[in-house]
Amino acid sequence: MIQPMKNLLWCLVYTITRLPSASALFLVMLVVWPALCQAGQWRVHFVDVGYGDAIILESPDQEVTLIDAGGREGGAKLKTYLSHNAITTIHRALLTHPHDNHCLGFEQIAPLIVSKELLTNGDANGDDACRQLTGRLGAQGFTMRIVKSGDRLIDSPSGSLHVLHPQALEGGLNENSLVLWLNTGGLDFLFTADIGPTQQQDLMRRHPALANARVVQLPHHGGDLAAGWMEFFSKAHFVASTGPNPYGLPLTSTMNAAGRRISRTDIDGTKVFYDP
Repeated sequence: MIQPMKNLLWCLVYTITRLPSASALFLVMLVVWPALCQAGQWRVHFVDVGYGDAIILESPDQEVTLIDAGGREGGAKLKTYLSHNAITTIHRALLTHPHDNHCLGFEQIAPLIVSKELLTNGDANGDDACRQLTGRLGAQGFTMRIVKSGDRLIDSPSGSLHVLHPQALEGGLNENSLVLWLNTGGLDFLFTADIGPTQQQDLMRRHPALANARVVQLPHHGGDLAAGWMEFFSKAHFVASTGPNPYGLPLTSTMNAAGRRISRTDIDGTKVFYDP
């Protein structure tokens, strides 16, 4: 299920066995099959934006949610990626926390955000460039809406997107990051932004159902993990959104703990998951 090609190959075989002729097969391969086989799926893109985060959620009804937008250079990569994938509209945009490598890319992506709204954790601190950017977005007519633990941002028959953290702004910028849970009834995804071990422990304690997640973003670009994190997510495939940085991330110890259950955007490039 994790590899989209498996879904596409299954769909192709199923379709071929029901075709009346070779000409019909050609038509399906060229035009019909890609749309047919990918319709009705969630598509989750962990975009390679260097050292930063940018995650695209495409729902089965083509509603697009963007979680973070990388830094300035990452924003340019994200814009190109959106264009290459014919994504011209973003219906919902979230900034998990006001660090430049999660924030500054929104400058280039803002024209695509039709809601003219940026969902945030409400942290008024943050990197200077990020605070200046949100000010410019405000001048362009954007509103900043605060979301917190307990909010449900998507509620549809195909899936729901929940805010799990923070309940209150009590730590530093990373510790206050928005944590999001996409519950599709299939893979299920946990997006952890830059939270630290204390917040990780709290998530595991308060939300035991998270152990069913099949795709989990490694916190803080592959940073420190809480004791028991890997064991708790024994069923999950992990993703590290990272790139060149002066902080030594991802940590070798975290990569070793993940073993073969990991994809890295700096090595593997953009990772796309199809569900179901």
